[in-house]
Amino acid sequence: MFSLLVLLSRAGPAAASCALPPGDEGPRWADSEIVILGTVRAVADHKRVATVVVEEIWRGPDMPSEVTVHGGFATGDSFTSGDRTFDSGVRYLFDLDGDQDGTLQDNACSLTTPWSAELVALRPADARSVAIDAAPATDATGLDGPIGIVLAVGLVALILLGAAFGIRRLDV
Repeated sequence: MFSLLVLLSRAGPAAASCALPPGDEGPRWADSEIVILGTVRAVADHKRVATVVVEEIWRGPDMPSEVTVHGGFATGDSFTSGDRTFDSGVRYLFDLDGDQDGTLQDNACSLTTPWSAELVALRPADARSVAIDAAPATDATGLDGPIGIVLAVGLVALILLGAAFGIRRLDV
């Protein structure tokens, strides 16, 4: 029996019971705390944590062009029925809650859904586009970062090689 429980706990999240209140005909985005349109750039923690490139804010505070969304309550190898998973490269309309520390939280019972043409009709008139953050500042040569490091190491290697050949010629 114990092995069956272990096997089931590793099988992945179960479907959550997300019943709507009686008389509720469907998504009511106006009741959501934060609604954003964005594309998942990367996932982590068994696809429960998503790095999202934000395109539009439909509801809620201003935010940067890239945010982290936590889609569940568990971490590591444990799972709960409330966990939501995300797929990298997929565009979603996110229904999120914000914690006091600014963490964006999603779960299996939210209205988050992959983007489709039918959702265009739900876009509020006051939806705000999010400006893409400017590229990181570079030095005057534009050679900072990994490319600059490789070039610097290569230049030092050439100087040392040239010095070694110069010393060898003096010995001859």
